[in-house]
Amino acid sequence: MEWHYVNEGQQVGPISQAELEDLRRTGVVKYDTLVWRDGWENWHPFSTVVKTSAGSATSPTTRDSAPCAECQQVFAKSEMVAFEQNYVCAACKPVFFQKMLEGIAPGAAGTVWRSGRQLVTLLNSTLPDRCVKCNAPAPGGRMKRKLSWHHPAIYLTIFLGLLIYVILAVSVSKRATVIASLCAVHRSRRKRDILISLALVIFGLVGFGTGIAHESGWIGLVGGVAFFTGLIYAIVTTRVLAAKRIDKEHAWMTGCCPEFLADFPEWLGPR
Repeated sequence: MEWHYVNEGQQVGPISQAELEDLRRTGVVKYDTLVWRDGWENWHPFSTVVKTSAGSATSPTTRDSAPCAECQQVFAKSEMVAFEQNYVCAACKPVFFQKMLEGIAPGAAGTVWRSGRQLVTLLNSTLPDRCVKCNAPAPGGRMKRKLSWHHPAIYLTIFLGLLIYVILAVSVSKRATVIASLCAVHRSRRKRDILISLALVIFGLVGFGTGIAHESGWIGLVGGVAFFTGLIYAIVTTRVLAAKRIDKEHAWMTGCCPEFLADFPEWLGPR
């Protein structure tokens, strides 16, 4: 079997299966490197190539296969151990569970993709320790983000009453948890924006209460405007990631810079 791969924008090949494995071990072929062989209609990232039990043939992943969270080789799910949305092959189980005991997250490769300007992850994923806003190293900047999403049509129930919408949205929303990172600069900006939002909300509540106490419509109006401005400002400036869609296995979200997204393979699953 002969393979072709892309290196620095140039197509290279044909090469043998053994040569491809050697290039992978030496780091020339990475898990986001595009590869192709005769019989395929499209190029695929190397991370979506399945290693068969014989170890001599490969094919794109299917619903019944997944990449190992450690070595990123792709096996049939029935041959791996599933643990908190991660799949681990038999050879990597000792390393994987040792990391779990030490509190070290498994690699994100094989569990995170890009789809245009959106990030695609499993429902519970840990992103690389880089800032999602600028792609800079972000040591100590990890934070857990709990995302929820429901179909946009649910918003129409607001016209029936806010309480009806809230009850329906809570009951039908799908959820995902992502551990993301922010660099020191963006953590500082987020803290500043939180303080600004909080100040506007408090000022608004005080103004609204003062307006009622003194029967002053304009003071109450100013307070109301400040309150809602603070809420909107908080939503726009302090949100790290925003869910665009969540299904039974994956979550699509926005909020990552293009440089951060560029490190992940293209999503090849259903849109």
